[in-house]
Amino acid sequence: MSGVKRVIFASSGSTVAGYELSPPYDALTAGKYDKVPTNWEKVTRESMPRPNSIYGCTKLWGEALARMYADYHGISAICIRIGAVNKSDRPEATRQFSVWCSQDDLGSLIERCVDAPETLKFDIFYAVSNNKWSYRDMEHAREVLGFAPQDSADRFQSSSKVNI
Repeated sequence: MSGVKRVIFASSGSTVAGYELSPPYDALTAGKYDKVPTNWEKVTRESMPRPNSIYGCTKLWGEALARMYADYHGISAICIRIGAVNKSDRPEATRQFSVWCSQDDLGSLIERCVDAPETLKFDIFYAVSNNKWSYRDMEHAREVLGFAPQDSADRFQSSSKVNI
């Protein structure tokens, strides 16, 4: 081995975006908030994967590879399931009010992963901002890394620049 101690794998929310085919996730991502129950179950790192594309499947393969390297080679492998990050650094479609992640929040999460204790050998974290309509669990990143997203897609909700 080349002395690598930690790999941060850029995975994707596409690994679980298939949940958006089922209630209440379909309503959340379609912006049909009147059809969303008061509370909904968040998709966690332990939820069954539901990729929405071959791309999502390849990201799941990458996560499995990261797990194998953690288990058999002692490399710390941390996977980040990145939400919708874009050049404009704001939601650009209705769906993104659920899955958007600001550039600052993603950078902060990556920094926390790099600085995580050496004892963290494998884990999966979601990267989305503090969005009211999110269905992806951010509690795990808060508990393990002390990460709390600072931005929110909600501040753009009434903006006429969003393609709704």
